Amino acid sequence: MDPSWGVIIGSAIGTLVLTIVSVIKGMDVKHETKGYAIASIILGSLFIIPFVCFVGLLLGVISYRKTEWKKLSIVGIVISGIFSLMYFLLILAKLTS
Repeated sequence: MDPSWGVIIGSAIGTLVLTIVSVIKGMDVKHETKGYAIASIILGSLFIIPFVCFVGLLLGVISYRKTEWKKLSIVGIVISGIFSLMYFLLILAKLTS
């Protein structure tokens, strides 16, 4: 694996962990940031790496609820959702065969 992919995956996992911790503690994510929406679009586009689109879907939903960048969040949710559904159906087909 190329080291740059490790940086991307590490950043995505770190962002996810920080988001989950902040939601659990009840802290509010800054309203002026659109990073979660952009991360959702990027992670949704990385469909080559298995299960990264699930993280993108989660970040898109969090972004939609916490920021004012609703259109970017919807794009991220749609892109990530399509590929998450694809992986879900592949796993389901693999388990039933």
